[in-house]
Amino acid sequence: MNDKKSIRRGKLDIRFEILEKMRKGSKKTDMMNGTGTSFTQFQKYVKELEEYGYIQSKNDGNGFKVLGKGEEFLRDYKAFKEKYPD
Repeated sequence: MNDKKSIRRGKLDIRFEILEKMRKGSKKTDMMNGTGTSFTQFQKYVKELEEYGYIQSKNDGNGFKVLGKGEEFLRDYKAFKEKYPD
């Protein structure tokens, strides 16, 4: 029997991870690899984050800027996870 616990991440977890990597200035490939998302999944999350007003594509097309609403989400999500750990 395998003693390792299999944890399935939810959409909020993935959004949080992507936003954190965007804030650090990671490249798209690094973000996809770091969050375990495919290109298609990553594009879907980016589109959602833009629609929510959490991020904005940089003018040069290289990377993203995390906006105020995105920073607020990161703070709130981190506080929630600290209060209610898995």
